[in-house]
Amino acid sequence: MRIPMNTYERFQKMKIDFACLGIQQLEHYENYYCTPKDAVILGSAGVDGIHYCTIPEFGEMVFAVNPMDFGDCVHPIARNFEDLLRLLLSCADMAVLEQCYAWDEEQYKAWLIDCPATREQAQALATIQSEFGLEPMEDAFSYVKQLQREFDLSKIPYTEDFYDIDMNPAAPKPAPEWKVTFRGDFHSADQQGTLGNPVQTNKEFHWAGIDWVIPEVYACEEGLVVLTLGKVDPVEVRKHIHDGPATQEDIERMDAECPLNIHLRCAAKINGSNGVYCGGSGMVWMPPMPGEGNGYDDARWVLEHYGFDTNYAWIINRDNYRWPDGARPELHSLEVTITQRPVSLPGTHFKTPVDGNVVNVQHPLSGKIYTLTIEDLKHEEADMRNMQSMGLEFPTKYTQMEYRIEPELAARQYRIMDCKQSDEPRPMKITRAEGPAQVQINGEAAAIGIIGGADGPTAVFVGRPAGKTSQLRMASSSMRFEHVDEVEWRIVFLEKLHEDITIQVI
Repeated sequence: MRIPMNTYERFQKMKIDFACLGIQQLEHYENYYCTPKDAVILGSAGVDGIHYCTIPEFGEMVFAVNPMDFGDCVHPIARNFEDLLRLLLSCADMAVLEQCYAWDEEQYKAWLIDCPATREQAQALATIQSEFGLEPMEDAFSYVKQLQREFDLSKIPYTEDFYDIDMNPAAPKPAPEWKVTFRGDFHSADQQGTLGNPVQTNKEFHWAGIDWVIPEVYACEEGLVVLTLGKVDPVEVRKHIHDGPATQEDIERMDAECPLNIHLRCAAKINGSNGVYCGGSGMVWMPPMPGEGNGYDDARWVLEHYGFDTNYAWIINRDNYRWPDGARPELHSLEVTITQRPVSLPGTHFKTPVDGNVVNVQHPLSGKIYTLTIEDLKHEEADMRNMQSMGLEFPTKYTQMEYRIEPELAARQYRIMDCKQSDEPRPMKITRAEGPAQVQINGEAAAIGIIGGADGPTAVFVGRPAGKTSQLRMASSSMRFEHVDEVEWRIVFLEKLHEDITIQVI
């Protein structure tokens, strides 16, 4: 097959060994499992099977193919061969261009500093510049990254070998048949339910800094299924990924800042009446990094079904609504209101006891100052006899703080908690005690609720007796085996970061 690029033909006829630049020209090229279908091979790196090619469907665009990057083998690196030579003049090595998809700008600049052009490379580059009259590409890294952001990798055609699990362990699983029922999920239809009738909407809107689309709704006998998808720049997502061990506060901060964690809630008006919300499901898609395989199959299948670009991160949400009057009507109008659930915003830390019993805390967004007046601070102990059957000794001691907050905040707007986690339970040979579990607070009985998992209780809530209606509030520290003289607390504010939006879908 003739390659329609004069620059490449001239390059090929030069009969000069450019192996020092990471591209060799051979008489015969071996195709690998991941070599795109009908690809025209331009050269080889001479290591790990890496090669460079064009694909007929994409004209003169140049691709790098790395068989060792299972599941993430092919990436565009230049719009045409002339641009490829200009990129080489800028970075001196094809290996840089092949790896660019996995690097950030700091890694790219570090390569240029650590691996300057050798004398042999400089001579080869001078020959190219003289022969073709080309100038180095300005901002080569941005050029390649933009090309890769704009290109839909799912459009690359492969041979059957690519999908053979024996040849490609990371071969993507083929999508199951697309079936939508009211009680099913994206690809697990309820076998007892009737298939929903798809109604194309393709309603696009912008909310919370994200581009959204409602591509379809499904009219089922039981009710209406609404699919809502949001497209997110994966670079913005990775900015909020925490490396290494994370504290609860780190997790809260990531949850609030990461655009994939929007925590949306939907409501629908069907033909002018409120649909009865009866559950939903959701998932996210993140383009896999090198070596991560093909990502979450269910999410990928949804995106591929609608032809959405898998190079972006996506929020995928499905909500089910029963028909307002119980019987399936003709669908004349649909209005969807999207609300963000409150997210946790970490605020001020403070320690008790505190001089003067007054602490000022600040809202992390508004900067507003709230004053905590500590009315009482005491050591308490919970009765854990009802937990002894688990064969573990649980921590029982905690610090109880009674306080007032001004200006007044509703309990649902904030919480005050211990910065440290509860002590983990420890093995103990114990016998079951008789009698109810009860604790005394100011001479009055109050219920103790334990929240925890496999690693033991994490919080204790002490219920105050009815009739106490003053502004006096209560917070309890984490559980300890021994009382501590000092507790470091933190306040967490619960806020919606985005206003509600109502979309006329139909």
